[in-house]
Amino acid sequence: MSCTDCQCNGAPCFFNVTSGLCECNCSDYTYGDSCSFAVNTRPVIISEESPTRKANISLRILKEYNPDFENLNSGASKRLISILSHELSGICRRAAPQNFRNLKILSLLPGSIIVRSLAQYNYPNNQSQIDFLNKDLEPTLTNLFNSSDTLQHLSQALGNVSVQDTEVLMQTAEIANISDLKPYLNCNSDFANYTLNIVEDAWVCEGPCKRNHGYCNAHGDCVNVKTGPMCLCYKSSFQEYYGPQCELFRRGAGFYGTLFGSLGATLLLFIAMTIGIVVVQLRRRKCWSISSSHDSRRSNLFGDYFFDFSDRGRDFNSFYFMLV
Repeated sequence: MSCTDCQCNGAPCFFNVTSGLCECNCSDYTYGDSCSFAVNTRPVIISEESPTRKANISLRILKEYNPDFENLNSGASKRLISILSHELSGICRRAAPQNFRNLKILSLLPGSIIVRSLAQYNYPNNQSQIDFLNKDLEPTLTNLFNSSDTLQHLSQALGNVSVQDTEVLMQTAEIANISDLKPYLNCNSDFANYTLNIVEDAWVCEGPCKRNHGYCNAHGDCVNVKTGPMCLCYKSSFQEYYGPQCELFRRGAGFYGTLFGSLGATLLLFIAMTIGIVVVQLRRRKCWSISSSHDSRRSNLFGDYFFDFSDRGRDFNSFYFMLV
């Protein structure tokens, strides 16, 4: 099954048999389900117009000079140039494999055959390698072209003729340090607002999120999209940040649910405690009322019996008259 309707921002799309879905195959510098986010740091683009480190290399081939060599487009010249270009390029590449650009045969002059050529090396986006090209490339090339093994191999390639008088002359260095490369660098891409910056002696393209750590006010993740920086604000069931730069805040439903739940529980507890206190008070009052009533009856009986002297006086008189 093929995928034809993927939204991958220009990245290729493939069908994942395991998931049964079409997925984006993002580049090393983009990510996300639709490759819609770009990394904070990406390589710079070096212009083809960037200056090169140039070395003029000459040598003498002890062989009879052919007048056709005056025209570099002649058949004889093309055959010799083909051999020389291959062999000399191999030697020059060994001096700086990562930075070697090309070698060009400039002329074939008489005097046996004097070969004049130009080797070019790209200035890299690296200070230590720039220093090597400016300071150490010349002695490295000189040692290579003066090596007996190198000359023997070159002689064999040319038909076992002698090669001598090799010379290496460096042209003036056009790039002295890493900062001199800036006019020839750019950060052009589909993602906006990337700028040049030197990190560890090399130029890099930094996205807007990299340069502005506080863009989302520490309340969200900053991502680089095609239009510039964008914030993915933090949110949970209890709180949520929002706004273009997560500068606004509001409570979530979970917070209010917890708050009102706590208040409800507190209110229920208060009501329960109030009811309990009322019940206890009512019981105490009832018990006191019953006790008071009982004590009152006992007190009345005692009082009637001991302190009602009127009846006792009548009983005493009756008893007195009976005796008389």
